[in-house]
Amino acid sequence: MKKRPWNDLRTPLNAVIAFSGSEFVEGADEKQLRQCLQKVNSSGNYLLGIINDVLDMSRIEQNRVKLNPEPYNLEDFEKLIRNLIGKLCADKEIEFIMDIRNEIKSGIVVDIVRFNQIFMNLLSNAVKYTHQGGKVEFYVKECNTSKKLKGLQFIIKDNGIGMSEEFIPHAFDRFQQEYRKDVKEKVEGTGLGLPIVKELVKLMKGTITLESKLNEGSTFTVELPF
Repeated sequence: MKKRPWNDLRTPLNAVIAFSGSEFVEGADEKQLRQCLQKVNSSGNYLLGIINDVLDMSRIEQNRVKLNPEPYNLEDFEKLIRNLIGKLCADKEIEFIMDIRNEIKSGIVVDIVRFNQIFMNLLSNAVKYTHQGGKVEFYVKECNTSKKLKGLQFIIKDNGIGMSEEFIPHAFDRFQQEYRKDVKEKVEGTGLGLPIVKELVKLMKGTITLESKLNEGSTFTVELPF
């Protein structure tokens, strides 16, 4: 099912307008005002995420994304992931397993912002599409890349809702999201997260592959040369 991000813009924007309107604010007590502010804030953050995705995709299409490599200690990367993704999993009662081999924790040279963006996107997606009580796994180890260079292999695995065989070839297409009658929860998104990840991995001279089975989960494997 193909969709445009502008439809997703309306929902949070309508919420911002509604919960900041005079009919909600006037006569509201402190508790009600606090609830309105929380809804405006969460809607605004979601709206900002959509806009950032659209802008990132636009920059990528125009070849305006430039990498700025600098040293990055993987111990810092591990702390970031455990703090952010670990919390998302804990909030949803999902088991989170992360394993970075000790011999590679000394560090790499990479564009830190874009590197973090790749794995925050993939891991937050894994949490999003995994039911309560499920499991998300993240493994990092050394490998030889397709170009015979030393690199790192990153495996993101979940036992969530997975994807249909028909949808897998379109998973990295822009504005694509699979509509599932069997999934009761509505999952918000623009269909730009995976295309952005794929383009950033490509920009870093790496590869990304996907394996998925319906109602069994998905596994993304990223290989990056360093």
